[in-house]
Amino acid sequence: MLITSGTKGQFGNAYLSSAYHLAHALEHGYRLRLYNLGPYRDHLVGADGYPRILIGGNTGNLAGIAAGRAYRSITRRKIARLGPLSILNDQRGTYPLTPAELANLANTGITLSGGWKFRDRPTLQKQITTIRSILAFKPQYLDAARAKIREIRGNACHIIAIHIRMGDYRDFMGGQYFFSPEDYQRIATQAVETSGHDPSDVVVMPFSNEKLDWPATLAGARVLTAGGSWWEDFLCLSLSDLIIGPPSTFSGSASLLGDVPWFQIKDKDAPFDLRIAKTYLESGIRS
Repeated sequence: MLITSGTKGQFGNAYLSSAYHLAHALEHGYRLRLYNLGPYRDHLVGADGYPRILIGGNTGNLAGIAAGRAYRSITRRKIARLGPLSILNDQRGTYPLTPAELANLANTGITLSGGWKFRDRPTLQKQITTIRSILAFKPQYLDAARAKIREIRGNACHIIAIHIRMGDYRDFMGGQYFFSPEDYQRIATQAVETSGHDPSDVVVMPFSNEKLDWPATLAGARVLTAGGSWWEDFLCLSLSDLIIGPPSTFSGSASLLGDVPWFQIKDKDAPFDLRIAKTYLESGIRS
């Protein structure tokens, strides 16, 4: 059995780590008690119908985080083994086990794992249809987001979603991926101009957790700011036709769920290039 908890990080970290853990458990047939998505569990369809998998609530997630802190206060070791019990910590650095090693531990004993860095791309690709069904949002949330997208789209055939990271990105990685509104607007303009669609058939849909002040049009395309609740923003990103933004697990998760191409801005001076806009399964997060 594998029992996982996350961190106090944001939704995107929890969503991606959960996708990888779910895929790995399904592939290798062990029991999984997944608490990473505890704060968001009530928004998701969940793993009903998969008897070996439980998506737990936030109490379990917080308990796992507290246990991880206690473990780190005792030792810096990333792996501790106490008979059939193994304790892993991946909250600093990379995950301490390969996918094969994790499968062996989870199938032969009880493994406690914290953090969000576990990755197994081939298995996620293999199990992606099931993962998308488990991590789908409940109808009341999905229907609301679809209605909003229909309203924004109108008669247009192409929606370009711009995920603008402000706030914590001022300091994240020394501000490497913190870009100005003018940078985002320049790249969005280039995306409209190279989309292959008449600008009147394109909608630019910027998102941010801060107030935006964008022009009404860019290169002839309508601009409709679409900020809302976190789940509404996330689902609208996943329902768009193209996502543009810096490396971010929030955008990456939306790309994964909706199978949407994602252009990751890593250099404010680099031009937009549709050829390198890939879905998360193709590209991962490029930092």
